[in-house]
Amino acid sequence: MIRAWFLVLVAVLTTACSGGSDAQGELKMLDGWVRSPIPGRTNTAAYISLSNASDSDWTLVSVTTDQAARVELHQHSEDGGMMRMRKVDSVTIAAGRSMELMPGGYHLMLFDIGEHLAHVKAVAFEFTAADGRQARFLLPLRSVLDGEGKGAHHGGMH
Repeated sequence: MIRAWFLVLVAVLTTACSGGSDAQGELKMLDGWVRSPIPGRTNTAAYISLSNASDSDWTLVSVTTDQAARVELHQHSEDGGMMRMRKVDSVTIAAGRSMELMPGGYHLMLFDIGEHLAHVKAVAFEFTAADGRQARFLLPLRSVLDGEGKGAHHGGMH
């Protein structure tokens, strides 16, 4: 019974959060997930596909969650034949376009997570644009071991 109520709550929150409450549905989540934490690690990654339905660019400058001390936007890139990861200050989703934050490309890094994160089913995020618009999304936790997180973020090494 409790599980059924929890699933209903997750469905309601996903519907309420995925449309971008303050951005009036301008930024939409097409798909997304948070990598289940690796035991003993204090960081993990999140991936999300976003669509900008507005007629103006959406420059993402901040992402927050109650489940981590800080969230950073990172990008993988090749440098001298080596794959490197670096923090980036922002990313722009052009008007009417989509963007994927995925393994091997742009992605979110969650730092200083607690052990409690391994016990939640989903993580709520708030995305903030340079012009102050905000959108909220609820991303489910997925294990790289369950096949859902194929290509997951560099085995927890960061």
